[in-house]
Formats: sequence, structure tokens, C-alpha cells
Amino acid sequence: ETVVSQALPPGVTQKDMDLFKEAREQANRLTVAEDNDDERSTSPNTANLTSVPRNPAAIVFGKYEVETWYSSPFPQEYARLPKLFFCEFCLKYTKSRAVLDRHMDKCQWRHPPATEIYRCSGLSVFE
Repeated sequence: ETVVSQALPPGVTQKDMDLFKEAREQANRLTVAEDNDDERSTSPNTANLTSVPRNPAAIVFGKYEVETWYSSPFPQEYARLPKLFFCEFCLKYTKSRAVLDRHMDKCQWRHPPATEIYRCSGLSVFE
């Protein structure tokens, strides 16, 4: 890398420039090393995503059951469950379908907390 010699700004010495260049080179070496470590640790040959524990393993949202991709910071009594059940309107989470059904009977929300901007054939879009 060639550096065109220029006048240094006031208050900056050649020693300051040398220290900066050395620090920059060291940071580049460390960044490259970390990037290589990340590539190795996430390669399909060495990492098995199904072996990483996900808590909860799945969520039930309305009529859909979705596998989680990673753990979320739920209270421990909920995080250790295999499934969490979510109210699709107020987003309350419960431990079981029965508790969710009781909640749905009492829940005042009948649409997401937003303004409906489009509706057609059973599809609604909220903003």
C-alpha cells in the first residue's frame, strides 16, 4: 500500500501516524482471523442447527404452529415448555391450549392493535 506523503495536520506527529497505522494493521489481522473463525463455526459440516437447544421449541399462533429458530428470553417456567400458545390478537402467551381457549373467550381484541388499511376475501392488512 503506497502512501502519498502529505503534510500532517497540526498537532499530529509522525509517531502518531506510525502508531495509528500499526493499530489499524493489527485490527485488520484480528478482524480477518475472527471472520475465518465465524465461517468455520457456522459451516454446514461442523454446525448442526438442530443440536442447539431452542426454548421454546415451537409456538402456536392462531391456526399455525411454527418451529422457533433460536431461544427467546421468556421466563423459565415458559421457556422450558415444548410449545407456547399465543393469542393472535393481544400476543399474550400461555402454557396450554386450554388456557389459551379460556383467554380467547375473555379477550377484548378482535383484530391487531393497528389500523386496517386493506381487506379482501378474508385477507386484512394492518399498519
